[in-house]
Amino acid sequence: TALDTRAVRNRDGLKGPSADANVALRIELEAVRERSREQAAMIERLQAAAQIAASNDEQNAEIKRLLLALAKTEAELAGLKASLGGEDAERMTLEDRIADLQSASDAKSTEIAKLKAALQVYEDRTEPSADFAQKADQTALQAEIKHQEQLIAQLRAEIAAGQERLSRQALRFHEEMRRIAPDSDVDDEGGAGRPSLAERIAAPRSLKPAANDAVNVADPEVSRPGAFLRSLNGPPPAQSSSLGSVTDAVRPPPLPVAGSDDNSNGAPNARRPRLLERISGIDKG
Repeated sequence: TALDTRAVRNRDGLKGPSADANVALRIELEAVRERSREQAAMIERLQAAAQIAASNDEQNAEIKRLLLALAKTEAELAGLKASLGGEDAERMTLEDRIADLQSASDAKSTEIAKLKAALQVYEDRTEPSADFAQKADQTALQAEIKHQEQLIAQLRAEIAAGQERLSRQALRFHEEMRRIAPDSDVDDEGGAGRPSLAERIAAPRSLKPAANDAVNVADPEVSRPGAFLRSLNGPPPAQSSSLGSVTDAVRPPPLPVAGSDDNSNGAPNARRPRLLERISGIDKG
């Protein structure tokens, strides 16, 4: 184009202003063409950029979708890892326990094998040793002695409990008897010490020991020497009615009436008050 323009200028240099105008138009045309080519190239670049942008948006959407799927997959994987971790821990615990049980079983198996070997050796002996039999008998006797000692201790405890129970019952019975005995003694003494005056006068002297025995049975606290002395000396002046009745029973009976009349002159005067006291004691009794 530049060569054409230069050729046209050289060829038409002498033709005038029309040639200049033509040259100017051609230059302008060339400039327009150049701009059109540049614009076409720019349009192509813009289209390429638009296509790239559209593809980028699609790629971004795809990337986002993939990221979401990846996050979901990672969450599921984390859950699976956690579950697998718990199962692994439980499995490891079970494996450790199985190993411990296996070791204990092996130890027991070894001990059983040793005992079987020892038993086989003992069975292979023709005659067992006397010491072994004595030890076995001693062990059996010790076990029996221990059982008997326990039985004896139990029996002793039962006997002690029974004795204590019997002692409490005896003490209670004794207290009841002590509470009831005074009334019964008084009744017995009253019944035995109230004979009639005629019976007491007519009673022979041979009944004196029986009367003393009755007094001793009724009142065991009164001794024989004391009763005999009281029978000889007579009752004291200040004596209760109950004791008067007892001493009346202990005192020897008087002589018959005839003998008393014959010996009234020689008898001392002190015997008449004694008879009155006896009668008053009987009336009071």
